[in-house]
Amino acid sequence: MDKSNEEILNLFDNAQQPFLTDLTKDQDEKVVVVKGRAKVKKKINFDERRVYAEKAVDIFETGTIQHQKYAERIRKCAVILEFGWVGLTADQLVLKLKSAYFCRVRNCPVCQWRRSQMWSARFFEVLPRIFADYPDMRFIFITFTVANCHVSELRSTVQDMNSGWDRMSRRKKFPALGYVRSLEVTKEKNLYDKSGKNLIRAARPDYCHPHFHALVAVPASYFSGRNYLSKDDYAEMWQDGLRVDYKPVVDVRIVKPKEILTDGEPLDKQAAEYEGMKAALVEVVKYTVKPEDMVDNPEWFLELVNQLHKTRAVSLGGIFKEYLKVNDDGGLITKEERAGNEGGFMFRFLPEFQRYRFSHFKNKDSDSVRKPFKDKSKWGRGFYRPFDLFEVPHFCLLSIRAQCLVIQELGF
Repeated sequence: MDKSNEEILNLFDNAQQPFLTDLTKDQDEKVVVVKGRAKVKKKINFDERRVYAEKAVDIFETGTIQHQKYAERIRKCAVILEFGWVGLTADQLVLKLKSAYFCRVRNCPVCQWRRSQMWSARFFEVLPRIFADYPDMRFIFITFTVANCHVSELRSTVQDMNSGWDRMSRRKKFPALGYVRSLEVTKEKNLYDKSGKNLIRAARPDYCHPHFHALVAVPASYFSGRNYLSKDDYAEMWQDGLRVDYKPVVDVRIVKPKEILTDGEPLDKQAAEYEGMKAALVEVVKYTVKPEDMVDNPEWFLELVNQLHKTRAVSLGGIFKEYLKVNDDGGLITKEERAGNEGGFMFRFLPEFQRYRFSHFKNKDSDSVRKPFKDKSKWGRGFYRPFDLFEVPHFCLLSIRAQCLVIQELGF
């Protein structure tokens, strides 16, 4: 038995089964520097997304037949996760996802999160090649907004935004060497004046706020030459592209180095610039709809699902098309997670705890795959050890009570 198995087994001395987040506590946190002060930032984990998925299931079940089909798929999504211990260094082991069933419903909170991680991983993989080919390239982060619309008009609004982007990006003065652009839709919020105290307009429950986030690559000369564009210049180009009679709000930010502490010391300048770009990229592809907005208003969410059906969430342009493809290859587990990962540690989501808890070790001995229990009368014919049954549908079809009896029989 390897070292990682021994570490896990030690947690069973008092007949306790560890929760996933108890084992990944150090992995789920990172130290960043905010205004000169070190701050611990918590990462998103499976527990949080699966809880939102449970709420999304309840909403989808109240909708149409198609919505109910989504509910059935999401109900089975990421219920059981296989993790493995992977050595980062000779003395450091971390848990990484090896395999899981993902429903791939676009508005599933779990799959949306995993899809954003996959996009980030794909970009991080090719970034060294991009920087090697374009060493002087810089990045700007731009948000392009439009007037809020009724959720029933979202599809036509997104179509207008796509057409407006195409017209704007074809203009000679548009500075991008390449870009990655994503669509985000949020619920309408209360509108206040500049002081932030006086309410101008209360949020309308059936309205939404669609906007584009774009990470735009520009040459280094962009900031010092005549080609530099101000925020008002971008707003004017965006207005012309949309062909609207109002000036839309545009936010433009230069991607700056990101201060992150490693072993108590800040990164060097080059690494900090690289981390700043990665943070901006993660912001671009993080989600289309916030999980909080998904579960806040069921009617709003179900209509949004209908409106966004078969619309594109992420688009690429310019030099990025040379290194990446827009199509989704179907996988939601990154190469980094798979590398050197033998898996074997199964975790199951328990709604009563709203957390993933260690379930069992996956049996890797092929000779025992079809080895039944000695007392067949207790379990019935055709059921095998849960180590093997988690790999096929039979065990998953058992009731929770029957599954608990199986686990107890094995001494857990």
